[in-house]
Amino acid sequence: IVVVPMTIYTVPASWSMTVGTNNDKTGYSLASADLSKLMRYETITRIKTTDTAKTIIEGSSAGTLCILGPGTHALGNNQITVPDGVSMWGCGVDVTTITTTYLSASNQIFKPGSNAEYHDFTFQTTNSTPGVTYDLAFGATGTNSFTNTVVKNVRVKSHTDGIYISSSVPCSIKFENVAFETEWDTCVISGAAHVVTVDDVLLAAIENNSFHLINGTTVESPAILKGDNLRVRQQAGGSTSTVIGISDSGALYLTNSSVLFSGTASSVTSVSLSSPSTLVRGRPH
Repeated sequence: IVVVPMTIYTVPASWSMTVGTNNDKTGYSLASADLSKLMRYETITRIKTTDTAKTIIEGSSAGTLCILGPGTHALGNNQITVPDGVSMWGCGVDVTTITTTYLSASNQIFKPGSNAEYHDFTFQTTNSTPGVTYDLAFGATGTNSFTNTVVKNVRVKSHTDGIYISSSVPCSIKFENVAFETEWDTCVISGAAHVVTVDDVLLAAIENNSFHLINGTTVESPAILKGDNLRVRQQAGGSTSTVIGISDSGALYLTNSSVLFSGTASSVTSVSLSSPSTLVRGRPH
């Protein structure tokens, strides 16, 4: 028996969300999830595609797990700011999709909270022309920040930018088994001593620079990207292309990682390192 306020869930040996009018176990399986993790939450809220996901999630209190059911959850022309301590689980990257048409050159669309986990969904922006209009998919700006945040088994599809963390307050986040697919920069980190940890992550970009790690001027310590099995893939045309650009003491600490470029750009820089004291560690290949 899993007890939450006002609701009692009886969990059989194998249980999943109903998909359509059947129960073919396409939905999120509590049998395959770690049930001990569910017990950490005070409230479990199931969100259907007919519900207003933005309102429910943003109105949730710390200690809430929001489970988004199968189908497409359309945010419309809106951002989503997740409160600290509120986690979101979908039913799988091919089962649960969150979409938005929101555009901004300075504000992220999906703003995660601290002390939270985001699992098993696709987040997709659907309204942008790369380099002309902007959809900065996932991150934080200004003085917004997040720490102890985990994103796992997620796909992010964005026209302009995938990860975009430019807050002046240090952020820390871990990505596990996550794919970022963009037509512009897949990853931009700037503004503070952010720590981004990766474990089996794909950054795939078409056209412009696929990855930048940049330290800001508001703190002394550098931004760091670290972890294992980071795969950077870029296909680009035009006159110039930098696959990885690191500046202002940005640091990479990676093992078992790779960079692959293909395209027709007339000038290509695989890895661009600028002073002061950029560090590259590990065994990239």
